[in-house]
Amino acid sequence: MTALLGSLAIFFISNVPLAFALGIASLIWISLRPDIPMVMAFHRMFNGLDSFPLLAIPFFMLAGQFMTTGGITRRLVQLSEALVGNLRGGLAHITIMASMFFAGITGSGAAEAAAIGSLMIPTMVDEGYDIKFAVALVTCSSFIGVIIPPSIPMIIYGVATEVSIGALLLAGIIPGILLGISLMIVAFFISRRRGYGRHRSFSLPYTLRSLKINFLPLGTIVVIVGGIYSGLMTPTEAAVAATFYTFVLAFIIYKEAKLANLYSIFITSGITSTIGLFLLANAMMFSWIISIEQIPQKIIEFLFSLTSNKTLILILINIFLLVVGCLIDTITAIVILAPILHPIGMALQMDPIHFGLMTVLNLSIGMATPPVGITLFVACAIGKVSIGEVTRTLIPFLLACLVIMGLIIFIPELSTFIPRMMLR
Repeated sequence: MTALLGSLAIFFISNVPLAFALGIASLIWISLRPDIPMVMAFHRMFNGLDSFPLLAIPFFMLAGQFMTTGGITRRLVQLSEALVGNLRGGLAHITIMASMFFAGITGSGAAEAAAIGSLMIPTMVDEGYDIKFAVALVTCSSFIGVIIPPSIPMIIYGVATEVSIGALLLAGIIPGILLGISLMIVAFFISRRRGYGRHRSFSLPYTLRSLKINFLPLGTIVVIVGGIYSGLMTPTEAAVAATFYTFVLAFIIYKEAKLANLYSIFITSGITSTIGLFLLANAMMFSWIISIEQIPQKIIEFLFSLTSNKTLILILINIFLLVVGCLIDTITAIVILAPILHPIGMALQMDPIHFGLMTVLNLSIGMATPPVGITLFVACAIGKVSIGEVTRTLIPFLLACLVIMGLIIFIPELSTFIPRMMLR
């Protein structure tokens, strides 16, 4: 075990890409075990990817590309304007609402930050909003994309722990909505203090007309959530259906995407998916070694040796997850930690769906925090500001997210109610 962790630490310090660090460290461990043939490494890597639910990842990536290329993202923004543009700080609320709609289609925080941020950050700046406020808002609203279904991190967590992926996806509905509402509340008070006005006056005819024109993209959410809820589709089948639906919107109905774009769309989606799946393959091999070394059991014994108070242990786990989320990207943290933490959650007699949602939410907050927050990097790149300039503006939004996270931790029904009601 010393060789595994020691080599992994050296690779981290040497800035070796994480997928290679996990893979090579695992191979070193196997080479020192004469009782385990080297072919087991590749067997475990293959088995880690030999999972039908993982097919959902490239399809959700593809759906996101169709949305961006086909003008669907812009229509979601227009729909959001009709619904919440009349509130004080209207553009801020439009950004959050559009992020929630986009979250219900792609399941990727980085894709959401790029798509929504490229539209809304320049628009907010043009209308007098502070650039740091605009970037901070896009940063925090974008990680809702990995909470509201579909969610790529939820899929990976389900594969890593064998928890129902359909239930995990549905568990994110209420927490995702609560996160959006909390960000809107913060945006409202900041907008009132800074004098940001309404984007437009309320008009019922305008709202109804906008709903009529732009409601079709919301059909993707109906396909995904409705398909899983009804039992007609698995999450993977729902991803395929969503991809087909967004293709029809982008290429046939709206006609903003051209067949000449297909090649670049497939290449971009394929590269993005492959990077994540290669990391997952190496992480699954690493997780197999962790299970052989019985690390989860040792951690459980250590925690219960510190205290028998389950609430205190749960708080310690969440503090640990918050720190990890700030230092390691969400998907990487999930593939490494899920096999370790899941048995701890079960030892605490927690609902596996609740524990999974809590883990993913906790780690996803790291997407909006330095030093490795992916949505923070994307939003700062769009706004052409440094991370240091935005960090202070992020604080009230992050505090709101932490409040919601606290509610979810100690009120399990917020994450378990919908899965139990729909999948019973």
